[in-house]
Amino acid sequence: MTTKRISGSPARFIRAWSAISGRSINGTPASSRSSAIEPTSSPIAPAKAKQRLHEDKNAPLKDMRIGGLQPVTLLDYPQKLAAIIFTAGCNMRCPFCYNYKLVLPELLSDDNLYDEREVIAFLKKRKKYLDGLVISGGEPLAQEDLPDFLKQMKQIGYAIKLDTNGLAADILQHLIGEQLIDYIAMDIKGPLADYQKFSGVPAGQVADSIKLVMKSGLPYEFRSTLVKNLHTSEDVGKMAQAIKGAKLYYLQNYSQNVPLAGDKFCGRQFAAEELETMRALAAGSVKKCLIR
Repeated sequence: MTTKRISGSPARFIRAWSAISGRSINGTPASSRSSAIEPTSSPIAPAKAKQRLHEDKNAPLKDMRIGGLQPVTLLDYPQKLAAIIFTAGCNMRCPFCYNYKLVLPELLSDDNLYDEREVIAFLKKRKKYLDGLVISGGEPLAQEDLPDFLKQMKQIGYAIKLDTNGLAADILQHLIGEQLIDYIAMDIKGPLADYQKFSGVPAGQVADSIKLVMKSGLPYEFRSTLVKNLHTSEDVGKMAQAIKGAKLYYLQNYSQNVPLAGDKFCGRQFAAEELETMRALAAGSVKKCLIR
């Protein structure tokens, strides 16, 4: 695939990275949906939360729960220099999840949650360097306080990219209607008819979210992480059909180098030629399909 260039001078990005992260650029930044940043590498120290993370995966979280902060990324928001906030808690249980510390409440202690006020203060201070903010997770739409948080970010002047699993279409519709997001990246876990096999829960409102995203008028992408021994070419064809006519669909190979939410899960990576075969299959249903 060909990566789009980010507008602006390289020197600006180097200065911003150094100013925001406190270190020079020594390598390639993490790819989209990178795993959550550990507290030691964040510019803000975690603070004990007032309440424990809600343990019911199907219930909305009462307050904004921030489990990670990446101060700068060059890749996760197309054509923008951005920071990433990782929300804590998720309404899915994908066996191949690599952000398990943000999914399983028993693994996320109160002491590792970030104070929302400190995060907002940090983002205000760094706005002169940053164009955008990526809200990832976990699952951001599981955060009851998300709309209010996004309003504050828009007032500061950030463009917002939302990473979501699309399980809460009603909340997504509200964010679109209130113009609180500017770019949507939605995961397609598997064929909708067999979603529980891939996400741990039924598809629910995922089909509604697909329609909302495609009709939103916003730039968007769909993406699927593919795992050998779990996904098949037939599955990829069905997923592509579910988003038929979509402008952009990314296929991502499963990473075997990170811990998983499903501790007994034994996934494997696809070979490059296998991914290309599936990409060509999916390309018949969408306008553009790329391997990331």
